[in-house]
Amino acid sequence: MTQQPPPSVSQPTTQQRRITAAWLAAAMLVVIVALGPRLRRAVYLNRASLAIAHAYALDGSPCVGMPPEANAATADDALHFAHALLELDSDDAAAWRQLGRARWLAGDASQAEAALQQAIASNPHDLHAGDALAAVHAATGEIDQAVSEWRQLGYPARLVALGQRLAEEERWRQAIAAYEAAIEVSPGHAEAYYGLGWARYRSAGDVGGALAAFLGARDVRPHSPWPYVSIGDLYATEGC
Repeated sequence: MTQQPPPSVSQPTTQQRRITAAWLAAAMLVVIVALGPRLRRAVYLNRASLAIAHAYALDGSPCVGMPPEANAATADDALHFAHALLELDSDDAAAWRQLGRARWLAGDASQAEAALQQAIASNPHDLHAGDALAAVHAATGEIDQAVSEWRQLGYPARLVALGQRLAEEERWRQAIAAYEAAIEVSPGHAEAYYGLGWARYRSAGDVGGALAAFLGARDVRPHSPWPYVSIGDLYATEGC
């Protein structure tokens, strides 16, 4: 026996179902139209980020500020999706940052610098764009500018790595500036004191300046033997 619904419960007519379905379809279309650019931006940003991350993961250059060793296909992918991001929004700071990185991967330092500066103009708080711009300056010989930028960003590890690279190249004045900036940003960064000490000594035989730096490392890490090892090596080098 078929049960009949209570008299108070009315069943929607076919016309009402059609109207409801039409309203739902219209609402879904509105949502798709509204979210479409955001979804595309998320996809493009993710693809550009993956291409750039892949390039840097394959980078064989161990020194900060050296041009990354990316293949042409990876650079092209990064450029393609960065441009797609900018077509969605020409003021998107993340898009400009990714474009700058992509151009850097493609070996175009001047265009990379311009794009990264635009990223910072669009979002002055974009630390990643500032970091990338400093790396471009370091690689293109604008060492003082790079040191200044990494100091402002508060990136002591970058400054120490740059100091190590400059010391290997015997560019002592700039190496000393990088190490001193690292200590200014992070007074507890012991590696900066070691680098500074040897840079001071090897640049001009500044025993007093080197000793002061090693003693600074001792103050930072009083229980570490390495400050005393460095002081001993310094005296041994001087024949003391």
